[in-house]
Amino acid sequence: MLRFWCALLLLTLSAWAQQAAAPNGMVVRPTQAAGPSSHDSLKPLEYLVGGTWVAEGEYPQMGHYSAERTYHWVLNQNFIEQSNVIKLGDIQIEVRRIFGWDSQKNKIVAWGFGDDGGVATAEAAPAESEDVFEGTRNSSSGVTPVRFTLKKLADNEFTEVTETKKDGTWKPLMTFHFTRK
Repeated sequence: MLRFWCALLLLTLSAWAQQAAAPNGMVVRPTQAAGPSSHDSLKPLEYLVGGTWVAEGEYPQMGHYSAERTYHWVLNQNFIEQSNVIKLGDIQIEVRRIFGWDSQKNKIVAWGFGDDGGVATAEAAPAESEDVFEGTRNSSSGVTPVRFTLKKLADNEFTEVTETKKDGTWKPLMTFHFTRK
């Protein structure tokens, strides 16, 4: 086990050493293989970035909800971060989601983190009309299949449908209709 950690440390130090500092203080990184950048590959979601998105509606058997979201580019515009707060009666749910590009699978990946400690991962092939993310959510109550579909309706309007799988069939949980403030 010690050899593994030493090898990992050497690989990390080697990669770090390859990023030699130039005389002007800029960091020079090794050249990367040609292909679309993470930023370019996230263009289908770029319409989400900027402003605050709001939605209100009724959650079946739970009552009125309101949701507020923001999206912004992070880490040299290679990822999009989503901050989300949903209020449902006296309950407030906070979620953070990071969208990135998996160049090996040629898919957009979403990593979600809930204030209940749950972690979700989902992926989608880029599409023109809507992006359908499928994956799993792991929480203290177990692992559940999840799917969410983002559909742009206009520059300042989109929907998100969230679903879970029961008995082999996707069942809708909630439909959000977001508009940009």
